[in-house]
Amino acid sequence: MIHILQLTDTHLFADPQGSLYDINTRDTLLKVITHVQNNLNQIDAVLMTGDLVHDESARGYEALKSILATLDFPIYYLPGNHDDPQIMSQVLGNSVHKNILPFKIGAWSVVLLDSSKQGKVEGEVSDHALASLDDFLKNNGDAPVLVALHHHIINVDSPWLDALNLRNHPELTGLLEKFPNVKVVVNGHVHQEIDAQKNGIRYLGTPATCFQFAIQSINGGIDDRPPAYRHIVLNDDGTVDTTVHYVA
Repeated sequence: MIHILQLTDTHLFADPQGSLYDINTRDTLLKVITHVQNNLNQIDAVLMTGDLVHDESARGYEALKSILATLDFPIYYLPGNHDDPQIMSQVLGNSVHKNILPFKIGAWSVVLLDSSKQGKVEGEVSDHALASLDDFLKNNGDAPVLVALHHHIINVDSPWLDALNLRNHPELTGLLEKFPNVKVVVNGHVHQEIDAQKNGIRYLGTPATCFQFAIQSINGGIDDRPPAYRHIVLNDDGTVDTTVHYVA
């Protein structure tokens, strides 16, 4: 049994007072970290699934690294559309750029998949990354697999947000569905909760550590749901248990 903490869409700034929608994103992340420390008894790894530093600054990534230093667990980083993958990799390490980053944890394999596209809000997985993922899955044996990326594959019924999804999601889902041991795909980006099953794969979208987008909104906007994080339990039999924790 493996315990994964997913934190996503932290949207930090170099300026400690940096805010979005009048919300100080550093303060909300600190509150989330405190909640994690007070409520999760076990964590084996942390997945940071993109939009980590809103202004794409080295100082922002250094601030994130300092905050996360209080979590004494392996941490893996994915870029989102508000990240600079090169700066992120230089400051944080354990990150992926234009490809995949797989690792083994217990009975499971976890694959980080870069869906960021320079200068674009919507996502795309490169042909090179798709080929690398295909090769990995062909050689992974029967180990159950979790795939993590920033952009969403399953629509959230918000027209403005679904226009900013993973643009080549049919190619990715077609690839994943060839391998029955791919059990779960997790993403950020949507600032809301998703839990959907399609063709044997569970798709989990996770709310942000800062603010949440209004559900099923036509034109965007935020609602009053608080910051959040996801706790994922990967069971040895390939099943997944998960809980989203909202931090008042």
